[in-house]
Amino acid sequence: MKPQLLIHGDSREELKSLEPNSIDIVLSDIPYNISFDEWDVLHQNKNSALLGSSPAQLKNASFKKRGKPINGWSKDDRNASYEYYEWCRSWIKELYRVTKEGSPILLFSSRRYLHRVASALEDEGFVIRDILIWEKDKAHKKAQRVQKVLERRGMHDTQFDNYRIGNLAPIFEPILFAMKPYKGTLTDCILRDRIGGFYCPDGKIPDNKFVYPANRKNVFHPTEKPVGLIKNILEVFSLDESHVILDPFMGGGSIPLGAKEMNRGFVGIEKQRTFFQTAYGRVLKQERMEIEGMYV
Repeated sequence: MKPQLLIHGDSREELKSLEPNSIDIVLSDIPYNISFDEWDVLHQNKNSALLGSSPAQLKNASFKKRGKPINGWSKDDRNASYEYYEWCRSWIKELYRVTKEGSPILLFSSRRYLHRVASALEDEGFVIRDILIWEKDKAHKKAQRVQKVLERRGMHDTQFDNYRIGNLAPIFEPILFAMKPYKGTLTDCILRDRIGGFYCPDGKIPDNKFVYPANRKNVFHPTEKPVGLIKNILEVFSLDESHVILDPFMGGGSIPLGAKEMNRGFVGIEKQRTFFQTAYGRVLKQERMEIEGMYV
């Protein structure tokens, strides 16, 4: 019987309860460490501006909190990247134990810290295979007009009329594709566990870019991924209905739900109580309930 398991708790601890070599595929939208919200701050907060809110954000913003420093980047701010790397290693080492030879590891990541996730995977024994792309139909544009800042200083310079501070419109999100090393050949992994390759509909090799519309409204989680996108990814990497899909940071449950709709087994782990309750009701079709670190 394929497992349908949702766990409320910290992945760094809960992954230890899973049996070795019990997971076929890891697919997860991990925290990005870009200060989206309190749950996305995974480093020592020594920046007085971090997690405050600007008037513009309170009115209409993709980020609930602000992460930029008030007076330039300090040494502590730069250390956030290294602290995120250590946090990634703390749970990735358990992924190595619970996955099978040839298991694909597919992690949504930020463009800013993708290299830290890749380094953590490599340092815990995985092999990086590719960087996949989710191309969206819209992007949260959040670049500040320099002229607005200058006006508050009583200045105006027309050369800055169309000049901004921030990021270009983020129309894509990367998905890091790694694999657990194997003995023998990938064909052996495919024959044994139906993993190690990818499915080609009608014989055509899929692109490493998944084009799928973003959710109009993220009802179940602030950074919710579309269930249809999750199913598209699993259609490429999961050949067999016996597969068990692991999501150690399931948020509102889109990945376990996608796995369930494809008749796969799944294990989802979520630390935040509200998100876990949402995923529980959404995936297992039961009423929200009070959960105290229990298996359901």
